[in-house]
Amino acid sequence: MDMVALNASDRIEDDLHLRSCIQCGDCSGVCPLGFLMDFPPSKIIAEIRSETYARVIRTDSAWMCIACSACTTVCPMQIPVTINVMSCTKEELVLAGNVPPELQAALENSQRYGNPGGESPRKRADWIKGIEQAIPVFGEDKRTADMLWFVGDYASFHPRVQPIQPFGYRGHQSTSKWGYCQ
Repeated sequence: MDMVALNASDRIEDDLHLRSCIQCGDCSGVCPLGFLMDFPPSKIIAEIRSETYARVIRTDSAWMCIACSACTTVCPMQIPVTINVMSCTKEELVLAGNVPPELQAALENSQRYGNPGGESPRKRADWIKGIEQAIPVFGEDKRTADMLWFVGDYASFHPRVQPIQPFGYRGHQSTSKWGYCQ
């Protein structure tokens, strides 16, 4: 077994006391994507316990985990599978360079442009253009506000979501002074 996998499995096992796992398989059975995974949660735990965790690192099974915590909820031994096992496995996959291309692109774009879509930060407030009622933008407008309307990356840049942003803003502005943060 390689050293990275050995250190990761030792760390996960120390954190979780995985020896208490009774291998009932409930975690894998309740997992909405477990049937697609080469290593669903119960198999990952089994690999850690049998010291063959390096096999998990060579697959992309952990990336299918949507962190719904169903596995943690049904575990009769109350092992925090989602928080510790799956998160640590994803961390080890990143360190081993086993990252899906879509995620790699999103991470690089976030580092370079400040958003996963790779859009220019200057375009962030473009969704405001064409709205009949002026929306104050912090940094451009010196007025103060009681409430801050923060529109995330996806809503700021995706053309299907941009048209609905003003409706949310209008729905909340009646009782307080609002501003938009870009």
